[in-house]
Amino acid sequence: MYLRYNKRRGHRYYSIVESQRSGDRIRQKKILYLGRLDNRELAEITELEGKIRDLGDPQLQSDFIRVLLGLGYSVMDLLGAEKSLHFGEVITFYKIAELIDIPGIIRGIIPKGGGPDIGKMITIMAISQALAPTSKRDLRNWYEETALPFITNISPADVEEWNLYSGMSYLTDERIEQIEIRITESLIEKFDINMETCLYDLTSTFFYSSRDEFKKHGYGRDHMPHLVQVVIGLALTREEGLPIKHWVYPGNTTDVTVLPKAAGTLHQLYGEYDLTLVFDRGDLSEKNVRILDGLHYEFICGLKRNTIAVKDAIREARDKGSFEPMKTITDDGGRKYTIHGTSLIRSLWGKTRKIVVIYSELLAISEKKSREKAIERARDELNILQKKAKEKTYSHDKLVIDLHDILEGVSKYFHVRIIDHPPMTVLWIDKTDEGRAQDQRQFRWIDQRLERLKDKVSDMSPDEVREELKRTLGNKKRYYRYRVRQVSSRSEFEWGLKREVVEQSGEFDGYYAIMSTNTGISMKDIIEINDSRDIAEKGFQTLKHPVRIRPIRHWVPQKVKAHIYICILGYLLRQMLKLLLKRRGLNYSIDEALVALRRVKLIQFGNRENCHLKLTHLNEIQRQLFDLVGLPYQFQGIGK
Repeated sequence: MYLRYNKRRGHRYYSIVESQRSGDRIRQKKILYLGRLDNRELAEITELEGKIRDLGDPQLQSDFIRVLLGLGYSVMDLLGAEKSLHFGEVITFYKIAELIDIPGIIRGIIPKGGGPDIGKMITIMAISQALAPTSKRDLRNWYEETALPFITNISPADVEEWNLYSGMSYLTDERIEQIEIRITESLIEKFDINMETCLYDLTSTFFYSSRDEFKKHGYGRDHMPHLVQVVIGLALTREEGLPIKHWVYPGNTTDVTVLPKAAGTLHQLYGEYDLTLVFDRGDLSEKNVRILDGLHYEFICGLKRNTIAVKDAIREARDKGSFEPMKTITDDGGRKYTIHGTSLIRSLWGKTRKIVVIYSELLAISEKKSREKAIERARDELNILQKKAKEKTYSHDKLVIDLHDILEGVSKYFHVRIIDHPPMTVLWIDKTDEGRAQDQRQFRWIDQRLERLKDKVSDMSPDEVREELKRTLGNKKRYYRYRVRQVSSRSEFEWGLKREVVEQSGEFDGYYAIMSTNTGISMKDIIEINDSRDIAEKGFQTLKHPVRIRPIRHWVPQKVKAHIYICILGYLLRQMLKLLLKRRGLNYSIDEALVALRRVKLIQFGNRENCHLKLTHLNEIQRQLFDLVGLPYQFQGIGK
């Protein structure tokens, strides 16, 4: 038996037929007439599907469903399902939260009587930020489309914005810190997280809001300097960048000022693990180094290349010429470059340190091109401004401001001299048409006097020039037209390129230095640990997208801090999935894993009060991911 159609008047009429032999001929016998399928009600389709099922041919049923899908009927309609709920990704993150015991930790620290479970509510918000960031007002809509209500036993009616805001109000500074500490202890105990190295860095996030004592203008890492912001400090493990502590500062906070406080807090909380602190050279100062030495910290950081001690170390390493190949990198064009390094033991800031000097040919090429491009841009803009200053009246102050904008970042390569001109009188004079028609010999004496007047007019007042013109022109005034005006003070400038400075500035192209307080650690390990700062940069990228910590749409400082911490919890869930994949040896990126999990749906037949729930079929990858966090292949009541 098979499905066949005949086409009449532009429509297809379907039948189930069976081939039968009659003598030497094969005839098709009609078993079941279906007629048109494109204009049927769902009840009629269901009735036809039942008749086909009674024929007992699975292939025939499959062909019938395929035709219906091609005609635009939905899978939900054909299955008779009420809803298809997001399951795979949300249950995986909820299970990870339970493995860490995030809901239980929050519930134990925040005393709350009545209402929804506070630990589950905050976990729900964190999962939303990790998977589908939305406003608190719209979070219920997302929640209803997931299997979380069946897992958490929290009704969608409880996930309204006022309940969410109420839950956030319980996240005070003291409780957030306690929750962070307990979660870190859980990570160490249950997942044996390595605490030997701690990565520290800062970022910022902005508001569409007005300035106050907390939200301020500052150095905008998001390149939105016109908006107010807050600054976020983050301490991460080296393994997959798991957050162990965070800080929120006013928007005008500078990197170098907050490192001592952050280091002191980390030392107080986790000093027993002998942390090696890794931070960027932007946090480096002599004061900070001495504070870290006083705390007996081991630390690794980049050194500022413009300091005398670092320049001397680079020159010494370069003169010694003992660079070794460390690693190979590839540029965008596929060309490969080798990075070389050497190490020195030197006294720096009162203690013996190990300094690793690194040379990268690719970095040298990049720095040279960047410098040349910036100088060329400034030269072009200086030429344009110089021409404008000659053609128009430029005040001294305006010229200073424009020159500052042009030379920002490259001023050391140029010398500029501003020339100020005082106010002066300008005379314009010419003959009329009637004057040109006269015998010019009668104007010879007048023209000579006018030429002498033009030479000295700049030192005269406009009134003095007009009086002199009256005396000179006399009764010949009608043959001339003239205009006298006073030009206000103006400024011009001259500029030149300091070629010797340009040549000297390329001395350290491609070189940079790293300092380690541990002189016994190998050069290779120092470079690898310092390079792991990239984990912190990628962590901030994840926080900003896809977790979408910005822009913050809360205005009360405590709500702002609560929102930031919920986003950090969402980031933690993503990084834990990445860690589990790595430890299990599954070669999937977090995005690949989430795509596979996203295809696992929980199908709800009937309404929530009287329904049957069934998971879609799991493929091999999905089974591996379920095994990763200990999920069963069939839906069960999973929440605690």
